[in-house]
Amino acid sequence: MIKGRKVSYVRLHFIYLFLFVVLLACLMGGSVTHFSKNVVGNELIKLHQALIKQSTGEVISVVNGLKEVTCNIAENANVIDYLSDSPESASPKDLEEIERMIRAEIYLNHKSKRFFRIYLYDLGTLRYASDYQEIDWSEAVQGTGVNSMALRGPVHSSEEGLYRHSYYLTNPVRDLLTGEIRGYVLLQFCEEVLYRSYSKLRENDRKYFIIDEGGYIISGENKRFIGNEGEPLKFAQQRHENSEGVIATDKSYMYFYENILGTPWYFLERINIREIWKSLDRTGYFVGCLIVLFSICIYPVTLFSGKCIVKPVDKIKERMGKVAQGDLSVRISLEEKGKGEFSEIADSFNYMVERLEKQVEEIKIMEQKKHLLELDFLRTQINPHFIYNTLSSIRFYVEMGKNEEAEDMLIDFSKILRKTLSKSETTVCLKEELQTLGHYINLQKARYRERFEVTYDIDENTLTSLVPDFILQPIVENAIFYSLKEDHICHIQVKSYKKDSLLYVSVRDDGIGMDQEKIIQVMEKNVNINKVGIKNVNERLKLNFGDEYGLKIESKEGIGTEVILIMPFTSERT
Repeated sequence: MIKGRKVSYVRLHFIYLFLFVVLLACLMGGSVTHFSKNVVGNELIKLHQALIKQSTGEVISVVNGLKEVTCNIAENANVIDYLSDSPESASPKDLEEIERMIRAEIYLNHKSKRFFRIYLYDLGTLRYASDYQEIDWSEAVQGTGVNSMALRGPVHSSEEGLYRHSYYLTNPVRDLLTGEIRGYVLLQFCEEVLYRSYSKLRENDRKYFIIDEGGYIISGENKRFIGNEGEPLKFAQQRHENSEGVIATDKSYMYFYENILGTPWYFLERINIREIWKSLDRTGYFVGCLIVLFSICIYPVTLFSGKCIVKPVDKIKERMGKVAQGDLSVRISLEEKGKGEFSEIADSFNYMVERLEKQVEEIKIMEQKKHLLELDFLRTQINPHFIYNTLSSIRFYVEMGKNEEAEDMLIDFSKILRKTLSKSETTVCLKEELQTLGHYINLQKARYRERFEVTYDIDENTLTSLVPDFILQPIVENAIFYSLKEDHICHIQVKSYKKDSLLYVSVRDDGIGMDQEKIIQVMEKNVNINKVGIKNVNERLKLNFGDEYGLKIESKEGIGTEVILIMPFTSERT
């Protein structure tokens, strides 16, 4: 009876384990499929963003080429002279020369003339047309600014063929000497010019359009929609809400767009999302089949291995759970260890927990001490008297009309506050620490005027070394307050140098100095004008780098004091 119960329990236990493994496999398979879709989707978005930029570049290149043609014609001396003279004075030879130049210009840039029509207007009449169709002068110059060309279209005509939908690019012709407008060059080009620049990109699951800001189609595969509000109208409605160049209008399609520089047009790509996901859906089905096959195969293996594995694993799992909850006193007894590898695992577990228990205690002590130091440092770093005196000085400068000085003080004060309150890094490079120190010195100079001066002797090679933040300000602050005397200018020198892989930073003053008893008090009792003492700085150095580092004080009464900070030279954050 007992034996039957035991077997039933093991079997039931492993059924649960089996179901758990199957469920986990399903979750992992689903997660992998979902993650794959997200990764592939993100990569596809990046790919299409890159492709749309490249494709848009092709369209931009075509548009810029058209602009270059109109500019070259407008700046041609023969064209300027031809439009400047009256129609009666122009000779057929002049017209032939102009026509030859225009044909050469078009062929040089586009190898074909049949997609383009060139018109030359003076300030009232048509002077040259490369085709039979004439455009009204007022219509030709419509939208052309005094100093810029105009791009208009699409313009729909009753004629069939290439010019059913066309566009006008107009550029003023100016006298080279006076700059006066003598006429206009009008380039009429058909929609095929734009379409050919991107037609090679066509695929079944992708469509391409050129549209304007209002969502009207400028160019596309289906010519019937040109100039109408087509499917891409949704783009115009959402473009201002999305600056990434990607718009997902629904679950079926996604749009990628890029502005065609120099025009009010956008190049638009539409992709069929369902076509993209088809291959990934097949992968999901394959993963599902593998999970089913895995479930069928693992069940007998699970039952067979249960008796040998479950009990010792359960014991270890139980103990590990207690450790995870914070109980480091647990151990696995000899009766619970099991045999073979499980015994070795149990021994390793006991050893690990013992080591962990010791390390946790050490860390607790260290972190508690470090936390107290940091609290003391943060609590006293922004001294109320310092804030009050700084703000009073700023108000004094404002009342005296010295707004520039007040602005400089505000900048220095704000940078110190921002640095103090951010606490994003516990260590900073020496260069950054010196910059913060400079802001503090500027504020103190504004208050004490010419009562003290600070000089620097900094080794350039030490600027990248890492130091605890705000490590120099308390030292310099001490030097200022303890060195100020009547009718005496305090001289403070900040020096840094590297020696034997160590960084030395010293602050020397010519103040009142200290005897040995006073030095001991400063090092042991945290004596300081602003309550962020030398002791705090010394202990922060030791906590960050080790007991072999810290600071030392050399001082003589009536001569001055030098505080030397010693730390390892390193450029890597720990």
